[in-house]
Amino acid sequence: MKKKLSDFSPQEIAQMEEAIRNIQNKKSLALFMAGCHELERIAGEDILNEALRKLNK
Repeated sequence: MKKKLSDFSPQEIAQMEEAIRNIQNKKSLALFMAGCHELERIAGEDILNEALRKLNK
């Protein structure tokens, strides 16, 4: 499983950045869910969970 940013391609990083922006968009549940799904697909459940924990602080 990929753990470090250097493990991801530039395209994957761009996709993760977009997913995180969607997760942070509190105006749309659909964008939030899409962002969560995309981040989990690219980076895995552990990274998604960590991002959500940081968002809730």
